[in-house]
Amino acid sequence: MFTKLTLFIDFFPLYGIIYLSLAAIKITYGKKMGKRPKKRKFIISKLHNIKTLIVAWSVVLGIMILAFIIGRVSGLDGNFAFRIVELIATLAAFVVQSIFSFSVLRYNEDLRSLNNEIKKTSDESNMRAEEFRILQFVASNYTVVDFVDHILLYEERPNYVDNLFALKDARLYLTKQGIELSNVYEKPDDYGFVSVRLPFNVVEGKSVGDISFSRFEFTVGQSLYNFVPCVEGSHSLILHNETDDREEAVVNLIFNKDDGFFSPKEVIPFSNIRIYFMVRSLLGVAVTGRVELYFTNPLKLEKTGENKYTINSSLFEASGIPTLKQYNEKSN
Repeated sequence: MFTKLTLFIDFFPLYGIIYLSLAAIKITYGKKMGKRPKKRKFIISKLHNIKTLIVAWSVVLGIMILAFIIGRVSGLDGNFAFRIVELIATLAAFVVQSIFSFSVLRYNEDLRSLNNEIKKTSDESNMRAEEFRILQFVASNYTVVDFVDHILLYEERPNYVDNLFALKDARLYLTKQGIELSNVYEKPDDYGFVSVRLPFNVVEGKSVGDISFSRFEFTVGQSLYNFVPCVEGSHSLILHNETDDREEAVVNLIFNKDDGFFSPKEVIPFSNIRIYFMVRSLLGVAVTGRVELYFTNPLKLEKTGENKYTINSSLFEASGIPTLKQYNEKSN
């Protein structure tokens, strides 16, 4: 029995080292042994970690001294010097192991902080590089148009009006402000339909892929007629005029028949038109802006019945820098 007790006392410091080392690792890393650690937030400060290690060292030292005293009082071993050396060596081993664990913890924390800083810097660099590539692409692939010579205003062809009511697709239409499209479908006889044809030239940049109008403002004396898109994704129809060998943008307008905006028998003397639009190149680079057109001597073409407004002067003003826009994005 005394032999077993002696062995227990001899190896008790070793048991304490193993158990408290595992406990120190658990406290240091905040996880259970044998399980994959989750993402941790190190709430315990470094000073608190040091205090934890000091307490653990003190507990181990107390257990060692207690085991040594029990051995001396029981008279199980008379080699006092050997006990002292064993005690010091065991405590030193535990202290070294604890310091090593704490050093690993500090190193991992510093490394994690460094990796986060490197990742943040890398992400910011990649973002700036991507923005620079987009700016280079936009600067090389935008387009600017100029509405030239004249515009034509005429009654929309009856077959196109029939398609509007049959398909319920009003993407090529702008309605006078205040008109609901549902009312147009319910009472078509109360509304008029006209087409506006605007010849344009590309004055700078790439070929035109699409032109969408966000607002028309017609001025007749003191009267102002505003037209806005009635559905999402509104755009114009681009046609090629073989006679003049140039492109034309065509958009349709819906108005009340009794408001005096258009008459098939006479020419309404518009003094100017303010147009808000977005022109997009074939590669998707869009330029938004406003153009103001001024007219003199409007006339009616007897052969076609179209009202022709000769452009006396125009003023274009961009509302922002060119940007990349998808087809379904609205103009400003």
